[in-house]
Amino acid sequence: MTTRKKRTSFPPAPDFVRARDVPGCDLLFMPGWAWPVPEAFRNCIGHQWAVRVKDGRRTHGWVDSGVGAFHRGAVIYDHPAGYFLPLEQLRQAGVRYMIQIEPSAQDSENSSDEVTYQWYRITEDSGVELLDVGLRGCTQAQFIERLRRGMQPPVSAEAADRILIPQHLEPTPGGICIHYRSADGDFTERVVSKIVRSSPTRIEGFCHLRRQRRSFRLEDIQLAWDSMTGEQIDPDTLGS
Repeated sequence: MTTRKKRTSFPPAPDFVRARDVPGCDLLFMPGWAWPVPEAFRNCIGHQWAVRVKDGRRTHGWVDSGVGAFHRGAVIYDHPAGYFLPLEQLRQAGVRYMIQIEPSAQDSENSSDEVTYQWYRITEDSGVELLDVGLRGCTQAQFIERLRRGMQPPVSAEAADRILIPQHLEPTPGGICIHYRSADGDFTERVVSKIVRSSPTRIEGFCHLRRQRRSFRLEDIQLAWDSMTGEQIDPDTLGS
């Protein structure tokens, strides 16, 4: 008996568009994404050229498979100008940060479901400065979601040393202290316990400051540490 393979239908991928208010830019980017992802990165964000069937007719076109594949050496900028202007013009054009995909901690090349990256700052003197925040790691799906929704560089090790553990954060068994940035850009420190991963980009837990369960975006957790020992914890590992 022959078993027929089940056909998977992916949704059509959106058309790339020109960047607005960027003089001299002829590149196309994903529409509506916080970080500009150029058309050259189609395959990296999971777009595939495939056969589509509509109204009984077979056509070819780009579909969104939902499976990303960023690899070592890829560079992503926080502004479209980063992809076509020379380095000495980037800061003036509005480019502030770039991210470079680095080798995976487990292998010389990134695994299919893991991406490791490093933050860099574009300096005032037309240079590139490595941020002292260490390598960051997440799944390919998490990384793509961060590009879509937006992300800010984490707190540097030097800045972390200047953040004192507030006296009101009492040691709590099983509790994690977090230095958190709200949607308005305000920072608070709070203890969160009973943490679970609610989505690839969020955790949920009981917030001892608000005295109720709350949801937190991982990219907005600038620092995390054990409330009992003070040991620093990588925010990306919370709830996993």
